[in-house]
Amino acid sequence: MSRFIHWYAVEQLKRMGWPKSKGVFRKESYVDTRVLDVVIELSIQVSVGLGAGRPQLGVALLADTFANNPWTKKSTANLLQDLKDAERDIESSPELSPWKALYAKHRVARFGKDVPSQFVGSEDFRGVWYMISARGIYWGLTHDRDMPQVFTKDKANYERTAAEAIPHGLAVSDSSPWSSLEEFYQTCEDLVLAFESVRPPLPREVPSALQTAPAVARRLRT
Repeated sequence: MSRFIHWYAVEQLKRMGWPKSKGVFRKESYVDTRVLDVVIELSIQVSVGLGAGRPQLGVALLADTFANNPWTKKSTANLLQDLKDAERDIESSPELSPWKALYAKHRVARFGKDVPSQFVGSEDFRGVWYMISARGIYWGLTHDRDMPQVFTKDKANYERTAAEAIPHGLAVSDSSPWSSLEEFYQTCEDLVLAFESVRPPLPREVPSALQTAPAVARRLRT
């Protein structure tokens, strides 16, 4: 499991005031699916940022997420190939940011307005969500040179959407949360440090087979 990604998502939901209660005696705890989708997309965006801008932390997060992997050369190659195969989702949706493209087919809002809060912690949902986050890390690791263009495009899209939303009374900032790509990377790193201040840290010594995999070794050398 991805301890960091789960912590990040739960903290984001809390900050947004979720889960909430409804029903008789307000005993039914639930999460708005649109909010949940936004939070999961944010967690994937952070994963991409760690892979692209803080590769040591990105690789540590991969090692932590797949702690039960035997990390033989074969199992590592199979895992990385699976992560790489998700590039098809990004390539087939060039109009979307990588994190949005990776999650597009898995959005929960299409199933209804809300879900029970325990759904967020369910094994099936977490398995999908953690794998997509890992694919985000790998995409960031292997496409770091594409990130300046991706960041610029996403920043412009955000500010255009915000400009359209504000006149309708939506409380959103008119500017992107990050003024530069490095500021975004630093935010991703700071989130890991915040996680490690309250949870056991990510492994800093990662398995040899992962360190020496060509796509990973290239980034760890830079």
